Amino acid sequence: MRNMADRRRTCLKSAPDNLIFHLKRFDFDLTDFSRKKVHEHFAFPESIDIGLYNVDHLSEPSKPHIADMFDLVGVVVHFGNCENGHYYSYIRKRPGTFGDALPTWLNFNDEQVDPFDPAEIPQKAFGGFVEDGYTRQYKMYSAYMLFYQRRTAIAGDQQEWVVSPQTQPPQVEVPLPIRHDIELTNDTFIREYCLFDPHHSAFVRHLHSASQKISNGSCSETHEYESRAIDILLAHLGRIVWRQQTTGIFDEFLTHLRRTVLSCEMCCSTVLQWLAKDEEALYNLLLRCPHSNVRSQMRSFVVDCLRVLQATDAYVYITTADSDWASYADGETGVLVPIAKRLALLAENSAKISRAWDDLYLLLTQIAELGHLETAALLDTGLLEFCLRLFCMHARPQLVDGYIDFHRAFQKRTGVFNRLIGFVSTLLSHLDIDLPAFDIKDRMLNIDKEHMMYSLTSMEKSLLLCWHSEHKAYAVIDKMIDVFDHSEAERFYPGEIVKWLTRSTDIHIQREITTMITQGISELNTPYCDPYIRLASSYCEAVSSLEALKKVCDAVVDTVAALEQLVDEKAAPSGGDVLRFLQHAFSLCNAHVTTADVHEYLISQSPKYASVLLLYSDESVRDGTHEFVRDLDTTYMKDSQHLDCAYYSARATVSEIIKRIVYELGAGMPRMQLSPLLDTGKFLVSLLFELDQSEDVDLASCKDAVDRALIYQWRIEVEARVRMLPDVEPSSPGEGVFDASDYGSESDDVELLDP
Repeated sequence: MRNMADRRRTCLKSAPDNLIFHLKRFDFDLTDFSRKKVHEHFAFPESIDIGLYNVDHLSEPSKPHIADMFDLVGVVVHFGNCENGHYYSYIRKRPGTFGDALPTWLNFNDEQVDPFDPAEIPQKAFGGFVEDGYTRQYKMYSAYMLFYQRRTAIAGDQQEWVVSPQTQPPQVEVPLPIRHDIELTNDTFIREYCLFDPHHSAFVRHLHSASQKISNGSCSETHEYESRAIDILLAHLGRIVWRQQTTGIFDEFLTHLRRTVLSCEMCCSTVLQWLAKDEEALYNLLLRCPHSNVRSQMRSFVVDCLRVLQATDAYVYITTADSDWASYADGETGVLVPIAKRLALLAENSAKISRAWDDLYLLLTQIAELGHLETAALLDTGLLEFCLRLFCMHARPQLVDGYIDFHRAFQKRTGVFNRLIGFVSTLLSHLDIDLPAFDIKDRMLNIDKEHMMYSLTSMEKSLLLCWHSEHKAYAVIDKMIDVFDHSEAERFYPGEIVKWLTRSTDIHIQREITTMITQGISELNTPYCDPYIRLASSYCEAVSSLEALKKVCDAVVDTVAALEQLVDEKAAPSGGDVLRFLQHAFSLCNAHVTTADVHEYLISQSPKYASVLLLYSDESVRDGTHEFVRDLDTTYMKDSQHLDCAYYSARATVSEIIKRIVYELGAGMPRMQLSPLLDTGKFLVSLLFELDQSEDVDLASCKDAVDRALIYQWRIEVEARVRMLPDVEPSSPGEGVFDASDYGSESDDVELLDP
């Protein structure tokens, strides 16, 4: 048996006149399981001899091969990355003009066709690095597909179609269906060109102005001509104007509309009815339009039209003027219900246009804030149930199939949910969770006229109180605080919803809210626990018992108190959020809890949180904590009944501060970072010193033998160590406090506290 050298190869028996090469520009990276574009440089020739790859030649390479030349006639270029991009082509013109020395190339980029120099192909199609001599980054554009044509086929086409210089440009008979499509496309292009002409927009505006001149500059009684002109005006606005590259024409249109429409209730009604019936206008103007200025102005215009009708024509607004609380279930002739239904449809179809959610849900919020009728109209469209379903998808996977595009938006988008959450909060503020649930469409029939509150439907209540057992939280609240962007909000809407829930008299709801907040604070790491601290602030405003308030406060204080070193800050709540929580509790206004009780709790817990926050890495937190402790003690001590508690807490806090100072000085902490801790200690020690020196008989019961020991320990353990720090001004935090005192000698018989 003999060893043979095997060779594996691909060869061609015959080749067609046209060859297409697909370059592998996209790959899957197994290291991070992601798709990537291959940007490396790849040079391809202007011509290829395919005869070298013919099976006959490869079988007997020693024999002369028959040349079979193919020339490059087209390149498809991809610009972008593996996730998105754009394709365009460089194509050689065939057949060429008679007598041309070099072939003519064209660049086809969508509707744009321009001449192209084939000498630029290496620079614009080979890929590789940018050739600027400064940066080493890949070009975003490179060849994706190559088209070669047999040279003899090119010559044959040239000979067939171009015989002499007198030959007209070659013409191929176009099939009738294709010719019809071309003519239709050209006609559409001309129409669009005319529609987008600024002069056409000016004509439409003048047409509407002329309709009012028929009645001597005011609206006619029948509004026949005005209504027709408004229809034309709004159709042009909703289909053409919003697509302009700049907002100048839209600004002129809306200024004209405001001037002519808002002064007449019938014109406002005509505008709102047309917008409610048209399937495209509001969708284009509020969602699809890329200009935020256009979306914002259109939102304001719709609200202003509603306000005009609300104030001037109740019949047109809600169909019947017999009563403000009349049922409008069949009121299709009014404008409020149709507008609410149209906006509900926009919300349900807005999954892929989340950039416009702020404008859409701000509009819905502003309508709900107009009054109870408007809120009822929105509730009857099912908008609240729709919004709650979106926030429950992570807890109820069966909902995802019906809202798959929204599910993707919730997973990928950020910073677009604040107005949506604010809208839900506004609707809930008009509802009473303790009222019996119902399933009748007309919400006005179930209003509690004494308190002017509506009931929830059974489904709304079920979604709102859906408990996520894994996260130990209400699913709606849990998702809201997850997607809410606190940095971009003036109000913390999830907190407003928690306050609304907390006012419920249902003990089960109260217990679950407390569990949700305490578990979120104590079991989650930063930054996931920080929103729950903000929720705790809102909860404290509405909670009805001091015990429940203390339970939530304990969760915050205990979590912070668990910090022993600064490196643990990453696993604890943000110091800024904790300080804001304490400051909010200090100024809390709650009808069920007295300010004195809250202050007493805060001052009794200060030994746990003060020293930790006074050493926090953020300087603003350290300084803010010093001011907070000083203000808390000063305020609480104004009432003589609280002095015992205040001084007891001051002793415990001073003891903790001394321990931390001694430890941190030994660990080499800079004097500057210790400054708020030293200043707070100095303040509290001076309170104890003044108490000890006081001869007021009313303060005698507040004195304690340990005060002198603490003062002495501060002087020895803190002041002495601070003075020994190198290159530090020896201004002791106790300097001036003990001048001419009995505690200036180390021979004093005072028992020291263990540091």
